[in-house]
Amino acid sequence: MIQISFIRGSALRRVFINGRVISLLAGELNNVPLKIDLDKLDKQKDKIEKMKLDKEMLKDLSRLLTEKEISLDIIHDFEKSGWRRVRG
Repeated sequence: MIQISFIRGSALRRVFINGRVISLLAGELNNVPLKIDLDKLDKQKDKIEKMKLDKEMLKDLSRLLTEKEISLDIIHDFEKSGWRRVRG
């Protein structure tokens, strides 16, 4: 399992990658993890639309195979949108 944390201002996001399942933890979700299985994106359309997640980004992630590739892509996407990675 890979854990990555990002901040922007006072907002904190935690991303957990366990195989092909990504869990997002954010204050807007009342710190309840949003789990997205990259192998079952079609079954999770409601969840994706509700959170206003970028569908194309998720499709790109689903094409990646390893946790390492997925984590590097998530880091790139978060930093591109203004989030700063917290090391530690």
